[in-house]
Amino acid sequence: MNRIGLELRSVFDMQGLEHDAARLRASLAILTALGRRAASASICPSEAARACSAEHWREWLAAVRTAALELEARGVLRITQRGRTVEGRRARGPLRYVRGPAWSDVVPNEEERE
Repeated sequence: MNRIGLELRSVFDMQGLEHDAARLRASLAILTALGRRAASASICPSEAARACSAEHWREWLAAVRTAALELEARGVLRITQRGRTVEGRRARGPLRYVRGPAWSDVVPNEEERE
């Protein structure tokens, strides 16, 4: 990268922008996957990661987790473990994502889409 490119990268904090873009893409993947399922169904975080990149999905897991924590904080989704709601920041091990109480505030229902 040339000097100008390096200066632009530092001025615009491209790493921060790339992180934001990844988080937004992960959020969209989560919302899309949950939207395609029944209201009571759940998804695995890896499903959203695979929607971001089928080949490099493991690299997307951190962005998916960050996005899920933000959606959890807004009430858009619940993070569950063994069928029970858990606090996403403290949870360890296999998790599932389920629609939260504020889901309809963010994702329109079927009648509103038409």
